Amino acid sequence: MIKLKNKPLIGIITISLGWVEDSYHIYFELEEELTELGVELVVFTPYGIDWMRDKIRGLVFKDGEWERGETRLPDAVYNRLYGTNPKTIARLVKELGTNHVYNHENRLDKSVVANLLARSKLKEYLPATYGYSWDNLKMLLDNQSRVVLKPVYGHYGLDIFLIEQGENGWEVFVETLRSPRFRFDRLQGLRAWTEELNSQTKSGYLVQRWIEPLKYNGRYFDLRLLLQRGGRGAWETTAVMSRITRLNYFVSNFVYKTVDGEELLRQVGLPTLPRKLGSIAYQAAELLERRLGHFAELSVDFLVDNKNQPWIIEINGKPRRDLFEDYADEELLKKIYLRPIVYGRYLAAKKLKGQR
Repeated sequence: MIKLKNKPLIGIITISLGWVEDSYHIYFELEEELTELGVELVVFTPYGIDWMRDKIRGLVFKDGEWERGETRLPDAVYNRLYGTNPKTIARLVKELGTNHVYNHENRLDKSVVANLLARSKLKEYLPATYGYSWDNLKMLLDNQSRVVLKPVYGHYGLDIFLIEQGENGWEVFVETLRSPRFRFDRLQGLRAWTEELNSQTKSGYLVQRWIEPLKYNGRYFDLRLLLQRGGRGAWETTAVMSRITRLNYFVSNFVYKTVDGEELLRQVGLPTLPRKLGSIAYQAAELLERRLGHFAELSVDFLVDNKNQPWIIEINGKPRRDLFEDYADEELLKKIYLRPIVYGRYLAAKKLKGQR
């Protein structure tokens, strides 16, 4: 690790200085590691920026201790807001430089991401995905009996619907396959319901081909690869996590158990698949970096079908790192939380050398 004459100051911008899930509080427990890295940190909100004086008010880590205080503008900023305060983020980019605010576009539009993937060499790993229209939904239903309907800006697995075409009409499932939430005897009824649903959100819905997932002990599972940049600026796969769903649930956010994804794949006879998933995820990260902006971490969610084919289901611009706490050991958790700071240190070193 290159030693810097002056300690770089890394900023973490967040929505609140209160105790927020998956926020900055984990760094309070990493004082020794931060000291060893030779960095100073400031955790702040958009309201803690004094643009007139180029100062930041917030929680400051300096000389091995945390305290409330004021400091200069950071050398690099790690954005942990979620699509909010875009004007603040844009001004930070202007003040610090394009490459010194990372994950500034972290609330990803699923339709934009799907279109980018569909026009790339990764299209073979993307289930057919379209913006909602009745024609698009009907086209998918004509080709298969199950179609997924999900919001463009969804999160936490909410408002995801599975539409199934049967002999006596159409059934709509929410979260679980145990029993349908809605039934429609006529196609016109299904159309009216989906169009009303789509009209209730500004961003609308996507329709996506259903992938029949491989099962583990009778339950569906997904795989989440956490990609992060490290101390040399390169993408690395930090962790592979699998969420095993509750029995008969099709949305992976309804978790029965979270486990090491690489170990699960070994148990289902696919020990080499993580390498392929890592390659796909790396290519996806490079694509989004070129088209959407500067990222230091992303997570890519996969399903594996019953023919062992991986499919990209979603890419997250603000990964929930706390999900890894259910199975990861202490060393892995430290790596997950510290890598964005290590990357900020790398950016600060480049900045001090005049390499913008």
